[in-house]
Amino acid sequence: IVLSVFSPDLVYSWSSSSSLPSSSDSSWDSTLSSRRSLLTNTAKVATAWTVVLGQSSFRPLPAYADDEETEPSGSSLYTRQQQQLSYQINLPNSIKETSKPVKTHLDEVNFVSESVKGYQYGITVDPVRISSLKEFGTPEEVAARVVTAEVNRDGVFEVTLLEDPYAVSKGDAYILEYLSDGKRGKKVYLNKIFVSSNKLLYVLTAQCKQDDYSALKQEMKSTVDSFQVL
Repeated sequence: IVLSVFSPDLVYSWSSSSSLPSSSDSSWDSTLSSRRSLLTNTAKVATAWTVVLGQSSFRPLPAYADDEETEPSGSSLYTRQQQQLSYQINLPNSIKETSKPVKTHLDEVNFVSESVKGYQYGITVDPVRISSLKEFGTPEEVAARVVTAEVNRDGVFEVTLLEDPYAVSKGDAYILEYLSDGKRGKKVYLNKIFVSSNKLLYVLTAQCKQDDYSALKQEMKSTVDSFQVL
């Protein structure tokens, strides 16, 4: 099912029981087909972005506008460079890198908090068919499709955008913040996404339980803000 919403009065809450309209663009019908995965929630969110934007050879989804860059307190700079991909981010010192046994992206790194259960970050890189997010659409258009893909996952009851999605001028990135309510509880997600000129989709996903978000919000937003493609 594909939701096509391209108006300013975008409704920011969808439930799994809602009746959703189909997009007039038939090329997205197969792209947003149902996917099943045993991967972590962070990987699932990254997958949703890749499905929406159109993946290439991989089947595996945003600091905040025009703010001056500042390094989060108690953080360390993490830089990753491999062949055609390169990025950096300031991560909280309480976050430690973890590994996954199954490769589902061109490149993927995950970080988990040692002190707060369910608090984690994930960075994925995948090839896509576009060289700029603007080629796909506005932040609102992308958000509508991503939320639709997310709410159609098994175990997800409702997905609500917590803030209006928007673009960050530096780096041509989009920002998305939403609440997912499902069988495993309510979780808040922050995404920052880039599409590089060499057609690579970079997705940073930060997540935590809704109950912990008020305490972690500033740290999460500062960390997301620091994520940059080099």
